[in-house]
Amino acid sequence: MVDVAAAVIIQNQKLLLVKQKNHNYWTPPGGLVDKGETPAEACVRETREEIGVEVEILAPLKVQRRWWSEKRCAIDVYNFLATIKNGQPHCVDNNDCGDVEDIAWAEASDFESYGVPPGTDEVFRDALADLL
Repeated sequence: MVDVAAAVIIQNQKLLLVKQKNHNYWTPPGGLVDKGETPAEACVRETREEIGVEVEILAPLKVQRRWWSEKRCAIDVYNFLATIKNGQPHCVDNNDCGDVEDIAWAEASDFESYGVPPGTDEVFRDALADLL
């Protein structure tokens, strides 16, 4: 089992989405939870590493179990509602395949057109329903 943390960031009724290298879909920023780290700590760290911003966790959202076909294992995705405390989102090059190659602010009514993975759309809809 692998744990992953994701930051659902909503500003002005827009969702922050990232597209990683070698992927044809968009997700919230996030990544693997390191050993000894909580999912919330990983969410803050991964968001800083991927898009160069400091976030504050506002609330936990749904935890989802998914199948990671590339690694052939189950993953638990810990989603968090977060807000940007410091910095402007930008692509950070960490010289690995998980680097973000593009960032978009998707309209709340249009995020599905970005090809988000199954399950992510449900997390976005739930988060938006709570805020709007």
